Amino acid sequence: LAANPVLNFARWHDSPWRLALSTLAYVWVVIGIVLVLSPYMFRRWVLPMVDTDTRSRFAGFALAAGSAALLYLGFAVY
Repeated sequence: LAANPVLNFARWHDSPWRLALSTLAYVWVVIGIVLVLSPYMFRRWVLPMVDTDTRSRFAGFALAAGSAALLYLGFAVY
């Protein structure tokens, strides 16, 4: 459901970066399908990231960096 507004917005934008957002939206869809069809996969994916305190902090930093990159892309390109 989150991919729909992203794809609707990127469809009419003339920047080549719209392909990055479209690809990201389709990756969200595939991950959502996998998690709905096999919920145990979420536990298998997350357990190595939150096993220790150091890994949890690194995973949080990586997610924050990815979010900052998307925010930059949103403000700079769109």
